[in-house]
Amino acid sequence: MSRNPKKTPRQLDREIAAALKPRVVCGECFGYAYQFVTKQGGTLKHGTVTHPWDKTEGPHAWIEKDGKIYDWQTAEVRRTGPGPLPVADFYKWWKPQDVKSYTADEARRQAAMARHYGPW
Repeated sequence: MSRNPKKTPRQLDREIAAALKPRVVCGECFGYAYQFVTKQGGTLKHGTVTHPWDKTEGPHAWIEKDGKIYDWQTAEVRRTGPGPLPVADFYKWWKPQDVKSYTADEARRQAAMARHYGPW
């Protein structure tokens, strides 16, 4: 019998969440996107986006799933607007650069190593 049994994804999620709770890197989007990908699937994306109105740039995280973008800043979180954006619209408006993609398992490994939700 192994002294270090392999942990389930759920066990890893709980340990990571407990370790990361006090740390906020640059906003809600990284934690939201991490939680989304580990619970609902899709592909976690980290990149630099350009705000469509004031042209400021900054790090951002979002999920791509079934041709839609699930994003902390979009209305599906607050239920006040149109919901998830089509991928093409998100890329057209926000112009993401230096985009990195992660599966749920890759995100778990990155979060465990970095001890934060991103960017990695």
